[in-house]
Amino acid sequence: MSFPNTVYGKPGWEKTETSDQRHKLGTRMALADGRVYRYCKTGADIATGRLVQAPATDAADDMDLAWSAGGAVGATTVTTGTSLTITKDQYKEGWLYTNDAAGEGHIYPIKSNTAVSSAAGCVFTIDEEDGFKVALTATSSLFGVLYNVYDGVIVQPTTITNAAVGVTPAALTSGYYGWLQTWGPAALLDYGATWVVGDQLAAAESTDAGAATLLDSSSAQDNQSIGYSMYIKPATTDFGFVMLTIAP
Repeated sequence: MSFPNTVYGKPGWEKTETSDQRHKLGTRMALADGRVYRYCKTGADIATGRLVQAPATDAADDMDLAWSAGGAVGATTVTTGTSLTITKDQYKEGWLYTNDAAGEGHIYPIKSNTAVSSAAGCVFTIDEEDGFKVALTATSSLFGVLYNVYDGVIVQPTTITNAAVGVTPAALTSGYYGWLQTWGPAALLDYGATWVVGDQLAAAESTDAGAATLLDSSSAQDNQSIGYSMYIKPATTDFGFVMLTIAP
């Protein structure tokens, strides 16, 4: 199946969701008015106008996996020598990256993976036709696997567990596919009435999951910038108008 990299949508398309997958995760949708969205799968119910993060770390996520076979230059598969419990295609559309020694710093999209239960031997197939750029070395190369950042997204919790990836333009149902806004004018939940028009905003580690606060406030001064406040300062727990700058 072929998926376009960018969908050119109409206002209202961003509010749709489906139980089946219609696009590749992370597919970009652009509207003529400057708003930009990314296609996602949800890991929980999420209300409208909430800041959303990439999935929290899974038990099978690791940055120090050893390998037992594959990994040659041009190869597209690698077999783990580390014991894992993973379901078939659990990491499909996710990422494999080399953490240490030969090939370190390279990242590859995952096409598929086999299933294992408390065992080594999981085979990861990368979705890159030229295969591995640098050969992995069995005695020293270590790699990690991670979900696609748009696979299993959740509302940004009161204690941040991953990076913000967008804002919900409409309510999303757990396990469904839909859109997150990543760029342009949007409505977003405010916490603490700290916003200053024109100033940058960040995730609010507060009692209101999915809310934003002023970036230089005491609780958020080191958090990720997700955009800036526009027009009128909102009251706490109201929705303010923002210019999102998460991903163009």
